[in-house]
Amino acid sequence: MEGKRTELEEKIYCDVQTEIRNYYDSNDIKYRSNEEPEDTIIDFLSYLYRLIPITKRKVHYSKELSKKIDLKEIDEKQAEILKQYSDAFSEGKNMNVFLSNNIKEPKKPDFLLYTWHLYHLHMSGKFVEDINQMKNNRSDTQLLCIINMRDVYFVDVISHPKKAEEYFDLQKMKIIKENGWMEKIGFYEIKDMIPESLEPKITEINEIFELYKLGINLSFEFDGKAYSPLAQMSQARRPVDATQKLFEINRKISKLNNVTGTYMGFQFDKEIDDLVGYVKFGTPSGEVKFNIF
Repeated sequence: MEGKRTELEEKIYCDVQTEIRNYYDSNDIKYRSNEEPEDTIIDFLSYLYRLIPITKRKVHYSKELSKKIDLKEIDEKQAEILKQYSDAFSEGKNMNVFLSNNIKEPKKPDFLLYTWHLYHLHMSGKFVEDINQMKNNRSDTQLLCIINMRDVYFVDVISHPKKAEEYFDLQKMKIIKENGWMEKIGFYEIKDMIPESLEPKITEINEIFELYKLGINLSFEFDGKAYSPLAQMSQARRPVDATQKLFEINRKISKLNNVTGTYMGFQFDKEIDDLVGYVKFGTPSGEVKFNIF
């Protein structure tokens, strides 16, 4: 933040940090006790970004995954779990219990999601209500998929990788390209590109991971076509949406210096996933709330 914070701002940031830590404690989420409030907030926003909003979605299978199912290259149990997940997405069920345990460590980056906008769901098939039970909901196979508010795209079933850079390989990227889903993961095709004229070229699995580590807004060539990001890519190992949200929160807190009244604290709504957090002031006419999230 630029400039020195006012006493009111310091109180608000500390109270927001306390509320976030209370949420972390009740949900068994790891955090550092000696960090600045703003670091806690950006990590919390990153955590929320990794959650799957609960809503009904239309499900799409890639041509390659459908073919594997038809040819029985995917065993019967996995095919049944895919059907269960498809039905669950269509019905608007909570699918967060199938996410990686790393979601419990907000400081850990998720290059697959932050750069390529891809989720991986453990294919245990065990539907549980409490996200705290997810540690017992692991599987050796995972579903690689694209999820937005209206649709979910099943890309492929993968074995549990041993390294982070193995989650997304050239074959999976080609599946996305062949199904016309590159824009679904945030990259549009540059139509007038001359083949072999663009750098970098993604031809090996390690180059996919290197693109993330560069953390810049660059175009790249893959399989004879050129692509450029639709939105700014992360440069701080955090989702860009979370960083932009933090800037917005900072501005809203700064404006509260103009409120006439007595500061009464900060509180999240019970439905914390909706990201509604109020700063409260007492005024002669009664309590006033300002949603800073």
